Amino acid sequence: MTEDRPSLGAVVGKNIRQMRTDAGMTADELATRLRFFGLNWTRSTLTSLERGTKVLEATELIGLMMAFGFSPDLILAGEEEIAWGQIGMDLPAVRRHLTAKSPDPWPLVLDPATGRARERFYPNETDLVSDQEQIPRAGEAEMKAARKLNVPVTSIIEASMSLWNATLTEERENRVLPQIDPETTPRSLQAIRGSVTRALLKELGPAVEEIG
Repeated sequence: MTEDRPSLGAVVGKNIRQMRTDAGMTADELATRLRFFGLNWTRSTLTSLERGTKVLEATELIGLMMAFGFSPDLILAGEEEIAWGQIGMDLPAVRRHLTAKSPDPWPLVLDPATGRARERFYPNETDLVSDQEQIPRAGEAEMKAARKLNVPVTSIIEASMSLWNATLTEERENRVLPQIDPETTPRSLQAIRGSVTRALLKELGPAVEEIG
């Protein structure tokens, strides 16, 4: 349940207010400063933000970053879980995701209520799924296969695990490995991977249709 968790807006507003007071600035002073960075804000605009009732646009976030000199993860300071839709998100995990140089797609889990894979919105989702029920993450191969077959990526993962007890990426590499040697060129390797992927997609088709 999300009733006891603060909203994203409330967390952002609290952190902006904390940064403003730490800097010794009044709301009027910060609003004036923000106008130099292209934001036509008044004191009431900033008050709405700090109360959690104003949603930040991308240009406004950049303006705040320039005015304060902070990184985006600082507006998500805190250790709590925040309300997000019907569940929630873990703030430390979100900050790590924001600051990662090459973030992975958000993890997927098996929903015990439906028996189907879905997105996992935060790492500590113990009220909905256990760690043992976590399924592999979607990679580039899975994303491309989903587009090719015009199905959700979760269907690709489910079908792959059902057929091979491995992800599409893992099964592709398992089949490519015996076909290469130290003399294999990058171009040849790409061709082999392409051929193997096409064969795997043919195998996946019927399994994906069964999933619906």
